Amino acid sequence: MRACRRPFSSLSSVVLLASIVGCDPGPSRPLEVVRSSVDVAADARGRAELQMAGGDLHVFVGEGGSAAEAEFQFDWEPMRPKLDVDTSGPMPLVRIGQPSIPEEARRSHNIWKVSYDGSRITQYALTQGVGACALTITGSRVEQFEVRLGTGSLTIDLSGVVRSVSGRIELNNGRLVLQLPHRHGVKVHRKIVVGYATLNGEEQKDATWTSANYDTAPIRVDLDVLVLGGEIEMKTQ
Repeated sequence: MRACRRPFSSLSSVVLLASIVGCDPGPSRPLEVVRSSVDVAADARGRAELQMAGGDLHVFVGEGGSAAEAEFQFDWEPMRPKLDVDTSGPMPLVRIGQPSIPEEARRSHNIWKVSYDGSRITQYALTQGVGACALTITGSRVEQFEVRLGTGSLTIDLSGVVRSVSGRIELNNGRLVLQLPHRHGVKVHRKIVVGYATLNGEEQKDATWTSANYDTAPIRVDLDVLVLGGEIEMKTQ
């Protein structure tokens, strides 16, 4: 990992994962640390898929370096994560995942720090069962992203985006924090089944919040958010 280059702050299937993982922490075990990276062609435009059963996930998307770099910390060998790339399709696919989730996985402990080169990996799909997830997107060519978290806390920082981007966010139960850019146009369409939303500390009643400069802004951020139960905290930077 190149920590000096990329600082780290990061539903049906998700609901199933949340019901399996994280219920019983059990006795603590020493963490094994594994570092891995993959690369794609310099002119590639690829997609990233990440699936994590549960734990702490930090994802940073910037520009430069390998297409994907990861530091995995885990305490149970059968749940060792794997980073690989598939170049057989129309666009490279960078994948990070774990083996199938057995009953014993509820006792595993995972801490992942993952960084992507957003000039080549421009689409993202992140799925996490339970835990804490922090995603930062800055200074890159990211076009779209999807994040799904079963239960826990989710922080998404878009304050540093330099191109238009769209995202879909799903949270089964927990707290979502959105760091939004103030200089770009922003539209957030949200649905909360049980809970509430705030913008800079003030409660929001409308299902859609649109920044005043959205129609005239050359760069726009469009988000579709679903929270089944919990809180959405929106902040403009």
